[in-house]
Amino acid sequence: MRYRFVILFLLACNLLANAQDRDNILAKMNAVKLDPGCVYGYCAFSNADFSRTEALADLASRVEAYMKSKGFKHVHTLADCPEGTVRTLVYTKGSDYFRTVAYVDKAALERLESELSKEYEVQGYQRAISALKERLARVTTYGDLEALLADSGAGASVRRGALTFDTPQDDVDRGFLVYYDKKTGKITAVMTPRNGDGVRFDVKTGAPGHPRKAPQGVIEWVCFEEPTKM
Repeated sequence: MRYRFVILFLLACNLLANAQDRDNILAKMNAVKLDPGCVYGYCAFSNADFSRTEALADLASRVEAYMKSKGFKHVHTLADCPEGTVRTLVYTKGSDYFRTVAYVDKAALERLESELSKEYEVQGYQRAISALKERLARVTTYGDLEALLADSGAGASVRRGALTFDTPQDDVDRGFLVYYDKKTGKITAVMTPRNGDGVRFDVKTGAPGHPRKAPQGVIEWVCFEEPTKM
């Protein structure tokens, strides 16, 4: 008799705990639905897998509508979001009732859009600087150089100045050196930044420079600030 009482007591405790868990899940679901900072999808069905699939499909359409309303340029669908962005809550009652809420935080979507926007911006600068370096090898006059740097689209990523004894050594080492005739404006040579061995190369011929056979002319240094990758 004593053992029967213990079993009944344990069963009652288990039922009570399950009821409390279900109540907690329902409370969380309601909180998500009322939270203006969330986008959610919903489905109630007799099959657990179908309930989850339909809740995610409902969420996906709502997320797309939200992104469109915000004018997102880089994140367009739920599939663009990294793993862990979507969270789910499942309420079960018996063996044939499954209520699923799938949701995401709007703040997480906006952070992702912002991060991708910055990444694309960095890539754009990188492409602009790469193109600029290639075009630098084709300039023939100082006027061409001025026009090239003014129309580069790289903006603040380009620094330049006349090479003097006061030029910081880091700018000298990392900068391209442009040699030109001050009277005619004709560029006589463009040398690459120093490599790890301290050697420069002629951008047109690829020949290594020689400290005792430096090109003639006034020297201007041009330094490109590479954007930081995300």
